Amino acid sequence: MVDNLLKLVGRILVASIFVWQVYDMGTRPSATIADIGRIGLPYPGIFYAFTMALVGGASACIIAGWRTKHAALLLFCWLLPVTYLFHFDLGNKLQLIMLLKNSGLLGALLLLTASGPGRYSLQKN
Repeated sequence: MVDNLLKLVGRILVASIFVWQVYDMGTRPSATIADIGRIGLPYPGIFYAFTMALVGGASACIIAGWRTKHAALLLFCWLLPVTYLFHFDLGNKLQLIMLLKNSGLLGALLLLTASGPGRYSLQKN
């Protein structure tokens, strides 16, 4: 029982940073689209919309425990290039902290992919 409760709390905590990101990007779309364009990606508006949908949807799935393994793997595949493109500046201390934070999130997403949501979820184990 404790194991399943810890999985629920862990899912909520891991997803919370992505929920915050969707909220932050949603409240300042022009700045986010400009940031995407600044690193040289084509069609930053499309990347913005894709990111909002993917991150928002996958976060909701992880919190609810529905298709958790798939959602965690999707977020992992999205976060890996995002980390490299936006935070791989080892000379900048803040970017190094963001790189390390994202590395921890990548590990947590892999753990969710491997272990699943636990009993307190919308999906049977």
